[in-house]
Amino acid sequence: MNNRSEVEELLLSSPPKSSSPPPFWRNKHFWLIISLFLIGIILHYPEQILHISSPTLLTFIGSERFSAERIFFLIPIFYAGFAYGLFGGIISLLSGIIIMLPRVIMVSSDRPDAILDIIVIGIVGVVLNLWLEGHRRELGRREQAFQTLEVAKHEIQQYVHAVENNEKALATINAVCLVASQTLDLKKVLDTTVERVRD
Repeated sequence: MNNRSEVEELLLSSPPKSSSPPPFWRNKHFWLIISLFLIGIILHYPEQILHISSPTLLTFIGSERFSAERIFFLIPIFYAGFAYGLFGGIISLLSGIIIMLPRVIMVSSDRPDAILDIIVIGIVGVVLNLWLEGHRRELGRREQAFQTLEVAKHEIQQYVHAVENNEKALATINAVCLVASQTLDLKKVLDTTVERVRD
């Protein structure tokens, strides 16, 4: 039995193959991200979608600019990174920027500030997604270390069990040798041997 090959086999074995993943339209994360983007679009384009005179729905928080609406897009970007990893987060970030750009290009009266907002949101979105990916990898490393420790624990338990068995065998041999050295009576030596083996 090669212990190293058992450890490698456990760590390198692929998980059981399952059926193909469900289509994206059956995934609750996908629909939550779409819903968050739709809310963001309504908040970002209230005049065009809801046909209201106010340029923002968030006037109750004192927002005259669209910064709060743009910042809202960080929620689906972060959630996509959480649910789908770095690739999903970056796709979501690009989608958010594409959604925000028409307002900046066509409607915004303060174009430099709006462009700065989008750049800051892009940087924050990239940093959030990189942080999530680093966190995900760290969790993977911890899980792998835990699995390695579990394998090592199992091997140590096997070694301890083998040592205990060897200890019992040596104690039996020692007792038989002690009896054999003290007496030449074969019956007494055999009785002691049988008694120790039964223990």
